[in-house]
Amino acid sequence: MSGYAGEILRVDLPSRQIAIIPTKYYSDKFLGGRGIAAKMYWDEVALEVKPFDAKSPLIFALGPLAGLPVAKSSHAEWASLTGLISFAVILC
Repeated sequence: MSGYAGEILRVDLPSRQIAIIPTKYYSDKFLGGRGIAAKMYWDEVALEVKPFDAKSPLIFALGPLAGLPVAKSSHAEWASLTGLISFAVILC
Protein backbone atom coordinates (compact mmCIF):
# COMPACT_ATOMS: atom_id res chain seq x y z
CA MET A 1 0.00 0.00 0.00
CA SER A 2 2.92 2.31 0.66
CA GLY A 3 1.21 5.56 1.51
CA TYR A 4 -2.44 4.77 0.93
CA ALA A 5 -4.88 4.16 3.79
CA GLY A 6 -5.71 0.86 2.11
CA GLU A 7 -9.44 1.32 1.59
CA ILE A 8 -11.87 3.07 -0.74
CA LEU A 9 -15.28 3.94 0.67
CA ARG A 10 -18.07 3.60 -1.90
CA VAL A 11 -21.38 5.25 -0.95
CA ASP A 12 -24.45 4.70 -3.15
CA LEU A 13 -26.91 7.40 -2.11
CA PRO A 14 -30.06 6.19 -3.96
CA SER A 15 -29.82 2.67 -2.54
CA ARG A 16 -28.20 3.73 0.77
CA GLN A 17 -25.50 1.07 0.37
CA ILE A 18 -21.94 1.41 1.65
CA ALA A 19 -19.03 -0.77 0.53
CA ILE A 20 -15.33 -0.79 1.34
CA ILE A 21 -12.94 -1.68 -1.49
CA PRO A 22 -9.21 -2.32 -0.97
CA THR A 23 -6.90 0.08 -2.82
CA LYS A 24 -4.64 -2.81 -3.84
CA TYR A 25 -6.67 -3.19 -7.06
CA TYR A 26 -5.65 0.32 -8.13
CA SER A 27 -2.58 1.55 -6.24
CA ASP A 28 -0.06 -0.71 -7.97
CA LYS A 29 -1.12 0.43 -11.44
CA PHE A 30 -2.28 4.06 -11.06
CA LEU A 31 -0.45 6.95 -9.47
CA GLY A 32 -2.21 9.11 -6.90
CA GLY A 33 -5.82 10.01 -6.35
CA ARG A 34 -6.12 11.47 -9.84
CA GLY A 35 -5.11 8.22 -11.54
CA ILE A 36 -7.29 6.06 -9.30
CA ALA A 37 -10.32 8.34 -9.74
CA ALA A 38 -9.93 8.35 -13.52
CA LYS A 39 -9.61 4.54 -13.64
CA MET A 40 -12.64 4.01 -11.40
CA TYR A 41 -14.70 6.38 -13.53
CA TRP A 42 -13.55 4.77 -16.78
CA ASP A 43 -14.48 1.29 -15.55
CA GLU A 44 -17.85 2.13 -14.03
CA VAL A 45 -19.58 4.70 -16.24
CA ALA A 46 -21.27 3.76 -19.51
CA LEU A 47 -20.99 6.08 -22.50
CA GLU A 48 -24.73 6.87 -22.51
CA VAL A 49 -24.69 8.31 -18.96
CA LYS A 50 -25.43 12.06 -18.88
CA PRO A 51 -23.93 14.57 -16.39
CA PHE A 52 -26.96 14.80 -14.10
CA ASP A 53 -28.07 11.16 -14.23
CA ALA A 54 -28.34 9.20 -10.99
CA LYS A 55 -25.78 6.77 -12.46
CA SER A 56 -23.19 9.50 -12.92
CA PRO A 57 -20.85 9.23 -9.93
CA LEU A 58 -18.94 11.95 -8.16
CA ILE A 59 -15.58 10.54 -7.07
CA PHE A 60 -13.50 12.26 -4.39
CA ALA A 61 -9.89 11.10 -4.13
CA LEU A 62 -6.82 11.97 -2.10
CA GLY A 63 -3.20 11.36 -2.98
CA PRO A 64 -0.96 8.83 -1.25
CA LEU A 65 0.65 11.50 0.93
CA ALA A 66 -2.61 12.77 2.45
CA GLY A 67 -2.33 13.39 6.16
CA LEU A 68 1.40 14.06 6.27
CA PRO A 69 2.31 17.13 8.32
CA VAL A 70 4.18 18.65 5.36
CA ALA A 71 2.98 21.65 3.39
CA LYS A 72 1.76 20.84 -0.14
CA SER A 73 2.27 17.10 0.41
CA SER A 74 -1.16 16.06 -0.84
CA HIS A 75 -3.96 17.19 -3.09
CA ALA A 76 -7.62 16.34 -3.33
CA GLU A 77 -9.26 15.53 -6.66
CA TRP A 78 -12.80 14.94 -7.81
CA ALA A 79 -13.90 13.19 -10.97
CA SER A 80 -17.28 13.51 -12.64
CA LEU A 81 -19.13 14.35 -15.82
CA THR A 82 -19.74 18.04 -16.28
CA GLY A 83 -22.24 19.96 -18.35
CA LEU A 84 -19.51 21.72 -20.34
CA ILE A 85 -17.11 18.91 -21.17
CA SER A 86 -17.57 15.15 -21.19
CA PHE A 87 -15.27 14.26 -18.27
CA ALA A 88 -13.19 16.13 -15.74
CA VAL A 89 -10.69 15.26 -13.06
CA ILE A 90 -10.22 18.47 -11.10
CA LEU A 91 -7.24 19.12 -8.83
CA CYS A 92 -8.13 21.07 -5.72
